[in-house]
Amino acid sequence: MSDEEDRGTGGHPDALIRELIAFPGRIATAEKVGQILDHIAQAPFNTRITDVPAELVGLEFLGEELRTREDSLMAHMAARVLRDKQWREGSMKEDFLSDVKRAVLHPDVALAVYETRRTNFAGAVAPNTVPLGRRGSDSGDYIVVLYSADRGRIITAYQAEDAYSTRIPERARWIRLPSKSS
Repeated sequence: MSDEEDRGTGGHPDALIRELIAFPGRIATAEKVGQILDHIAQAPFNTRITDVPAELVGLEFLGEELRTREDSLMAHMAARVLRDKQWREGSMKEDFLSDVKRAVLHPDVALAVYETRRTNFAGAVAPNTVPLGRRGSDSGDYIVVLYSADRGRIITAYQAEDAYSTRIPERARWIRLPSKSS
């Protein structure tokens, strides 16, 4: 990015994500994309309390009975393990978070930015590197990580069959495209 293109970001990756969404002509250099991805990899998972899918309430997960509302990480992991069967039962929070970080830092990661419901997001899509022993019966070939630049948190992570079967909207701006093998 030239000095003109880079002006206004303040150097912070969240500000750059917002600018890339607001100004579709703005170009992100490989260095800036790397800074965004490094930032997302270090971000905490959303800490909000959220609804647990009704079909999972009352089931045991990670040694606890799931209530109607749980912290976001617990609710998302329960859905990915028990309902979606993307990760195998017995996967721990630390494993899940490690898988998310590894996906965001994967050399073939794709990166999209978009705005939905007045929130600025970055979506990372990478080949699935979850160890085979922790993959569930319906694991996908890719891991998708959605990050809110407004909250500074990872909002969700899940597996997808291919790089384009994600919840990233069609209108998203792909800053780094999925690899040709996707």
